[in-house]
Amino acid sequence: MIDDPASDGEHVFATDFYARKFGGRRTGVYTELLRSGRTITVDDTHRGNPEAGVAGVLRRKGTKVFFTENVLWHTLFGLLFWDELFESTRMASSTGYPIA
Repeated sequence: MIDDPASDGEHVFATDFYARKFGGRRTGVYTELLRSGRTITVDDTHRGNPEAGVAGVLRRKGTKVFFTENVLWHTLFGLLFWDELFESTRMASSTGYPIA
């Protein structure tokens, strides 16, 4: 797998596995990547919404911030399940009986 990987992901997995099994490395490549990142301190007022807290810290440092992942996920979810969510003629009420 290391000499002739089918994909980049396979190569990363194989080299990481080899280094951990035979090279004496105790953590994986992704753990090391996470540990090498910078630390951002967010105020406790953002305890329920950490993304907004991180965005505020980065904006104050002059970084342009975009919320894309959640919007993209909600859009794809809505498009994928639109018929199941909104096109049904029988919607259940809180009593468990269908509304006619």
